[in-house]
Amino acid sequence: MNPPYHCLFCGAPSWREPGEQTPPPDYCHEADHGTPEEYLDGAGEAECKLEEK
Repeated sequence: MNPPYHCLFCGAPSWREPGEQTPPPDYCHEADHGTPEEYLDGAGEAECKLEEK
């Protein structure tokens, strides 16, 4: 599975949606781009919110 987004600041593949990306103080670190686990956890939360409505 490849990251679905790209970093707004360095162009690297990113697991974080553009709206969740914050400008780094100096340069991007790998942690700034998220992890597959964080991405999948967020997808599960979104599904739960949809089902609640």
